[in-house]
Amino acid sequence: MARLQSKFANDFLEQLGNVNTGSARTVSVHLADFEQFVRTEYRKGLDSLLEELKSGKIDLYELFSKFVTYEVREKVQKNFISTKTLNQRVKHIKHFLEANDVTINQTKFKMKIKLPKEIKREKEGITKDQVREILAACDDIRLKTYVMFLASSGWRASEALSMQLQDIDFDRNPVRVNLRGENAKTRTDRHTYLTQETVTQLKSWLDFKYRERTIKQYYDKNTGKIVYKVLHLKPVKRPDDYVFMPYHDELETTVEYAYKNLSRRFGELLDRMNVKFRRDSKRREVSLHSFRHFVYTTIDGLGQNQFAEYFIGHSNSTYWRKPESEKIATFLKIEPYLTFMDVAALEAKGADMETKTEQVMVENLSLKQQVDELYRVLYAQGIIKKEA
Repeated sequence: MARLQSKFANDFLEQLGNVNTGSARTVSVHLADFEQFVRTEYRKGLDSLLEELKSGKIDLYELFSKFVTYEVREKVQKNFISTKTLNQRVKHIKHFLEANDVTINQTKFKMKIKLPKEIKREKEGITKDQVREILAACDDIRLKTYVMFLASSGWRASEALSMQLQDIDFDRNPVRVNLRGENAKTRTDRHTYLTQETVTQLKSWLDFKYRERTIKQYYDKNTGKIVYKVLHLKPVKRPDDYVFMPYHDELETTVEYAYKNLSRRFGELLDRMNVKFRRDSKRREVSLHSFRHFVYTTIDGLGQNQFAEYFIGHSNSTYWRKPESEKIATFLKIEPYLTFMDVAALEAKGADMETKTEQVMVENLSLKQQVDELYRVLYAQGIIKKEA
């Protein structure tokens, strides 16, 4: 999180961090940008600015007008930030000022400050074939497991990185994984289930992560240097180990660092696959968040909208109140549609469908024979007569 020179700004961020550290990090970037603008334009810090805004020495609406004009000219038009980011930035700055007793007339603000409207581009969701191609192209077992987990669970990328070994119950069928409220965006405990394919991939990753091995170099956190030394490593599993963080990597010890690392590797994978960028944007058509959209639309497309809402953690779903057995039964119905690389399972499903088709054909033939026999008896007894 960016550390600002303003005491009031740092106090504001500290209070915000008590509620959500991720939001605090984002707002700190916006406030740091605003602080830099104030120093350049007004030759003063944020704390001095607050006092002059409250005393009326500086016109609030003129300040915002200059700031928005600067951001549009120097940031938006040069594609450093989007119009959506600018709107969020202005919103957060207003919250900061209001939290420090600067009165803002919302009606007057809307009349005097004109923010650029966001251009909403048409987006195509990622398909199951694309997910399969990404998984097939991934030669990093850690990244492959992470992507498969996202594409079958619908968890947010940061939520998955906060998952610990103690959150996975391999003894249940289906395997259940818990998301603790302190790591969820909604600050609400919830649990979901893993497909058999994801469980198999997850176990392979954990076996690889905790394998005994000899390393020739490692990072010494005491000296901050790479040490070249033969070291025989015997990993020990601990309940609070983060699932998707590598073992014995002193550099990668936080969710933030792990996210940056995996995001970079995922971007490199998409580059190798020549995945296109969105029009007029530096963002690719596929991101780690695309898998969450995929899970939702896949389940919703099966006519299970309420379960889709529940599965990805939205609160407006009747499934929050349903018994566990019913949740599991619904999950087992959608599991094949969240399975990507398990060829054996897909073949088994195809064989099962073929068997069911043959069974229906046999039942139909038997029914036809019974009807024919019934008509023969009715004709013989004269109850009905054949048409001439």
